[in-house]
Amino acid sequence: MATAALLERGEWIGEMHPAVKDGSKVIVEARWTLVRDEQGAPQSILAISTDITEQKKLEEQFLRTQRLESIGTLASGVAHDLNNILLPIMMAAPILRHEEDPVEREKFLDIVTTSAYRGAEIIKQVLTFARGADGERILLQPIHLLDEVAKIAGKTFPKSINLRTCFDESIRSIEGDPTQLHQVLLNLCINARDAMPEGGSLCLGVENVNVDERRASVTPGATAGLHVMFEVTDSGTGIPPEVLAKIFDPFFTTKGIGNGTGLGLSTVAGIVKSHGGFLQVESERGHTSFKVFLPAQRAGLAASVEAEAPTPLGQGETILIVDDEPEIREVAQLVLERNGYKVLTAEDGPAALALFTRHDGGIAAVVTDLSMPKMDGEQLVRALHKIEPQLKVIISSARSDTNQADGNLGLPAENFLAKPFTAGTLLGKLDEVLHA
Repeated sequence: MATAALLERGEWIGEMHPAVKDGSKVIVEARWTLVRDEQGAPQSILAISTDITEQKKLEEQFLRTQRLESIGTLASGVAHDLNNILLPIMMAAPILRHEEDPVEREKFLDIVTTSAYRGAEIIKQVLTFARGADGERILLQPIHLLDEVAKIAGKTFPKSINLRTCFDESIRSIEGDPTQLHQVLLNLCINARDAMPEGGSLCLGVENVNVDERRASVTPGATAGLHVMFEVTDSGTGIPPEVLAKIFDPFFTTKGIGNGTGLGLSTVAGIVKSHGGFLQVESERGHTSFKVFLPAQRAGLAASVEAEAPTPLGQGETILIVDDEPEIREVAQLVLERNGYKVLTAEDGPAALALFTRHDGGIAAVVTDLSMPKMDGEQLVRALHKIEPQLKVIISSARSDTNQADGNLGLPAENFLAKPFTAGTLLGKLDEVLHA
């Protein structure tokens, strides 16, 4: 790809990740210039490489700090929505204890289930956005990005703001870092919210755009070609012309002390630029529009439709469940026993080791929590593998850094189960580990 671009344009600029003598990897900004002979044929390449490893580390730290600032501005909205989710659960649970009508029981169970899923989704979105995974560029469907940000905004913004989305189904795919692009759209949404203290209209849209040579030549940072354009439009107070020229400057803010650092829009500009895109802003009183242009892929992502798989059943294997939460042990045991497994439970690591030793060779797999008193999940797995090196283990955790344990334990990624999980997810994971 780099060589093709070099031959086509005569130069190439990009990042490389070479290994140095000690085996570690560095991040290098490479600038290649094609040198031609007297006949115009390619002769050699002038390459200049600059080590930007420390710069990238600082950028990553800065982006994480700014993400946490954004989460802080949404905190009251998140708390409000979680309280609204917990309310029907707390009210429905006592009714279920005494309700005998099967139709009514089913109705209240649906309320509890739906509320629990909503709560889990909010926590997942907040954790994903807060911790991020900077630098990972993957093929993305813009509609999914827009929909996820709209869900967060819809759950956390005041009800006085009318939120709507606008797109068609033929949007091209883009290549980018999903966490950083979430950050771009959410920052723009937060600014729009703050511009409408009395309420108003917020519209999130995405469309395919072809940027021609003329438009690219008069727009700083723009390149001609196929793009996907995200647009965030509000009906707020607008941005005065004297302020508009400064909004992307670091630490520039029109908000009062304690209400913002002025890093939001400068972060947006930096992320968009790093993705090869550019920004345009239009503003007047009652209408402000931020447009984010990102290079599009030639072919869109095909939607995959998967048939719903039947619930995988056990074959009489004995499973050891280790968790310091009694409710989790009880429900997991009930689910597994109803689906063909025998189950043992332990409340901590020492109790699990005692059970395992007592049932020498009789336990097919262990499902253990990562964070427990006395002995955590990692310590337990190490101890179990000393007794039986080939033992199948699944680690579950409500922590956001669960997969960090894989490097320490040498377990494949499929051996990790993030909480909260459903009965179907637990059964599927066990089937995958035991019967694959």
